[in-house]
Amino acid sequence: MINCAEEAELVDEANEDGNRINLMGLALERFIEKAFCKGLSDSVVEFRGGKNHPPDLLIRNGAAIEVKKEETIGEISLNSSFPSRYLTPESKITKKCKEILRQSKNRDIVYVIGLVESVKQGDAKVSCLRNLSFVYGSTYVASSETYVNVASEVQGAIRELPYEDTDTKELGRVNSVDILGRASLRIRGMWILKNPLKEIHISRVISGLVEKTPFLVGIIPWEKYLEEELFVKNKGIQVTPIDNESNIIIDDLIEEWKWKVGEFGNSVQIQATLHSNIRVHNRAFDCYKTSLPDPDNPATDIEVGIVLSNF
Repeated sequence: MINCAEEAELVDEANEDGNRINLMGLALERFIEKAFCKGLSDSVVEFRGGKNHPPDLLIRNGAAIEVKKEETIGEISLNSSFPSRYLTPESKITKKCKEILRQSKNRDIVYVIGLVESVKQGDAKVSCLRNLSFVYGSTYVASSETYVNVASEVQGAIRELPYEDTDTKELGRVNSVDILGRASLRIRGMWILKNPLKEIHISRVISGLVEKTPFLVGIIPWEKYLEEELFVKNKGIQVTPIDNESNIIIDDLIEEWKWKVGEFGNSVQIQATLHSNIRVHNRAFDCYKTSLPDPDNPATDIEVGIVLSNF
């Protein structure tokens, strides 16, 4: 077992040399914290949560970060919190976090998903980071009403059952299930979210842009990306503007792609503009501008920036 001090050392090593990053749970969160806070954690982190107290990280005047470590590209467990675009005082968060949001403003939620695998090193096994995804909730999930309404419908259906129920913060509770009334059933909502790398619109676009794995991918609202680009320019980081339009060809025209105009026979073309290259030390990032279906209305597009880099 790696203790906190050792994990911190691993994070530092990961920043220096990163073909393979040895990570445990806390180390992944600290690694992400350094990436988002740009080395200024002590002055820009407003709140650190935990497993049962989201978010994992709240950046001053910035985003709320939720870090998820997964071993397969499948489903992401959100537990009792439904998918969200923004963190607000009405979210299921601690009193302290609510106070911070009331004094400032709602925050973007960024889901950070690290795909890890166990690798044998000598006689021991270590967890190694294979892929890393940063996805803004506003580009990926629907408005809160969508999920709240579904939960309300389920609660209503439970109350219609011919059993004694009780008001609860969970989806429902059925009392006196057995004849003598000794057992009750608690019904909890456990939300899951499809991994963005598995979601068809995103996975097809990314596969048309990356040539090898492992890789890092960030999916960001276009205006947010421009803000970040300006930030790194002001830090003296090399940014090379590029105006290189290209089309990603999706060979199989299936129902999920009907949102996109420009269909050609049994294929669809998605335009992706290579907007800029950013080089930080010895790391290169390709930044594309493209579009994805609006999670609230797939008949329309939302403009996003996709940032890609190989480890």
